[in-house]
Amino acid sequence: MINFTKLAFQEFDRHLLSLFVDDNEHPETLAKLRKMAQISFTQFTKSNSVYFTLGHALSTALVGVSILDAIKSQYGSIRESEAVNLMASIFYCNIGIVQNILNDDKDNVVKISSSEFIDISNANTNSCLWIYKGYRSKEFIKDAPFISSNVNTELVNRAIDASDLTKNIERHNEIGEITKLVRATQIISLMADENIARRQVEFYNSAIEGEAIDTEMFASLGDFRDKFGHFFWEVLYPDVGDVLLLLRETIVGRKIVSKIYAHL
Repeated sequence: MINFTKLAFQEFDRHLLSLFVDDNEHPETLAKLRKMAQISFTQFTKSNSVYFTLGHALSTALVGVSILDAIKSQYGSIRESEAVNLMASIFYCNIGIVQNILNDDKDNVVKISSSEFIDISNANTNSCLWIYKGYRSKEFIKDAPFISSNVNTELVNRAIDASDLTKNIERHNEIGEITKLVRATQIISLMADENIARRQVEFYNSAIEGEAIDTEMFASLGDFRDKFGHFFWEVLYPDVGDVLLLLRETIVGRKIVSKIYAHL
């Protein structure tokens, strides 16, 4: 049987090692990021959401590594706190979509707030938890001693709140660099996918199941696809434009940017 979690981790680790290949001052950072990746990928293997999959978790993680590489290229180094908080936010911002990741989840009855539970036995996929995944993701981090003890929880929680592409965020100078970068990874992962047409379908259908998308704005899948370019330029681009410029610092980053513009 193919171990997809292991394959995903090996692919992530290959890119991570290329980032730190000439840097012997970050053994602890490397160890933390590896363990966080293993925790994330192991959980996402259990997801049956058609959008928030193990593949999506890997894709966003690789974008995160590319951003760190661009930061290193521009500034000459990467701070451990920056790398750990950024990657933890990316690893776990969507993990709440997975059923039974919280201690209080009991089979098909899952926790959605401090005092509420819902029965999802009649749902098609875990995407039904979309609008609750932010709360659940933050609870997962709080309940995981290794993660919570190694990150700035307040900073990571803010990044989680801003990561959902179906929600607009307030743009101001105090939004924070990590928050901006985490949201950007979600946008870039979608826009740079080799099969963007398929990912658009998966995104829309999952958001519809999770009641996370504005059906007045997007009345159908066809409507969503027709308006997607406008949606990117008007809603998403302001959150990712600076990051696309940053990615141009490296060869890998330039390839990612080229894919996005080719798809548009």
